[in-house]
Amino acid sequence: MKAVHPAVQIGERDWRDYYRVRGLNLPHQYHNGGIWPFIGGFYVVALVKAAQLQEAQRALERLADLARQGRQAEWEFDEWFHGESGRPMGFSFQTWSAAMYVYAYECVRAQRAIELEEISLDHA
Repeated sequence: MKAVHPAVQIGERDWRDYYRVRGLNLPHQYHNGGIWPFIGGFYVVALVKAAQLQEAQRALERLADLARQGRQAEWEFDEWFHGESGRPMGFSFQTWSAAMYVYAYECVRAQRAIELEEISLDHA
């Protein structure tokens, strides 16, 4: 799930020059069209809540594909990904990305939007 879609392009009415600061908000990066697993987790849960269970499963699989990527190893749960290339960006090992993946997974498994206190990380 992208933070903004479509990305704001240089020269468009909504473009601001401060988007260039550290290159973070250039088109398809960071908040300007970057892919955020955290937001993707909310999207999966919204699909579950809307009873779109097959689409929620597909979205969860795409979210898992992102989470599995990493710059050094699999399952680094990166902060965000480039909006066109899908390349991991930002910081790795983000608990908010991991937590939303777990929550989305649990909602798909339960086939309903569950309360957070219902989640058990002990599947033994």
